Amino acid sequence: MREKGRKRVWLWVAAATAAVCGACFAACGEKGAGQSGSSVQAGQSDQAEEVYTVTFIADGVVVGTDTYTAEDAEITAPAVPEKKGYTGEWEAYSPDKSDITVHAVYTPLLYELTVGTRGDPGVAKGEGTYPCGGAVTVCAEPYAGYAFAGWYEGDIRRSTDVEYTFEMPPYATRYEARFVVREDMKPFSFTSHRYFCMITGVEDRTLTSVVIPDCVTSIGDGAFRHCSYLTNVRLPDGLTYIGTGAFLSCFIMTDIEIPESVTYIGDFAFQQCHGLTDIKIPKNVQYIGECAFTGCYGLTSAVIGSGVTGIGAGAFDLCEKLERVYYGGTAEEWAEVSIDPDYNDPLLAAEIYHYSETQPTGEGKYWHYGENGEPVAW
Repeated sequence: MREKGRKRVWLWVAAATAAVCGACFAACGEKGAGQSGSSVQAGQSDQAEEVYTVTFIADGVVVGTDTYTAEDAEITAPAVPEKKGYTGEWEAYSPDKSDITVHAVYTPLLYELTVGTRGDPGVAKGEGTYPCGGAVTVCAEPYAGYAFAGWYEGDIRRSTDVEYTFEMPPYATRYEARFVVREDMKPFSFTSHRYFCMITGVEDRTLTSVVIPDCVTSIGDGAFRHCSYLTNVRLPDGLTYIGTGAFLSCFIMTDIEIPESVTYIGDFAFQQCHGLTDIKIPKNVQYIGECAFTGCYGLTSAVIGSGVTGIGAGAFDLCEKLERVYYGGTAEEWAEVSIDPDYNDPLLAAEIYHYSETQPTGEGKYWHYGENGEPVAW
């Protein structure tokens, strides 16, 4: 019995020892396995591919990003944002194993600009095809008698500058130059062009004096006819033409000076201007029309420029007080002037004085200009 009991004790001890050793062996196996796994992972991390970033920017704003590696270089670009008036695309790029910034490139579209005027009081320039955002310059030029009022796009006034520069908008459009009648031309009716302006009438025929604006080049036929209250007129330098009956029946007009620029005085131009006492016809006038001064009862003297080559019938008819004619040329030149004898008796009967800057020593009647520009006989 004692032997049998001792045997059981030894069997129990052996089993316990085996269990402990088995546990230790298992623990050592797990530790070894863990160390071996860490070594493999570290090796794999050392061999991982580097990742690069591509950034897409349009007008300073980041639109999107993408990544690539040396092994997988495929890049997906976002859509280029739309920009009105332009077409857009990404600038060229290629993967180069670094981070990349890609910018949008916009190309302006072309749009049509038409330029015109309202009515026909001037000209406008600058029409054409322009890129969106490109500089455009338009120019306006009013005809004589008008002033520039502004550049309009539709009903919006864009500028009051005659020459106006702006950026072409992202659409086709029309710019219109508008003009208004100058303040000093409002009393008159007139026709004009770029270098020409003719007064054709006056709004108020009771006016007593008038200053013709400097833009006027012609006084049209009958423009001031029957302005019976008109006493004095100021004509501008640059005036070239005084039409038929321009001042006919301006009965009490006493003061008018014809500028040197005038080349033509039409028929009946000053007929029945009873108040005129003297008249000066400049040297650039070539012809004095028929009946131009008929019925100028108060006319006592006339200066006739050396450029006059013809005087029409009745030019000085009924000028019964005409005593002196101061001619701007010589006696020989006066003899060459073609004077229609019909109804020009007062002119033919008047004393003719010929111009001389210095006091002549020979015979004849001569004159020169006084200190105030008036004719003075030597």
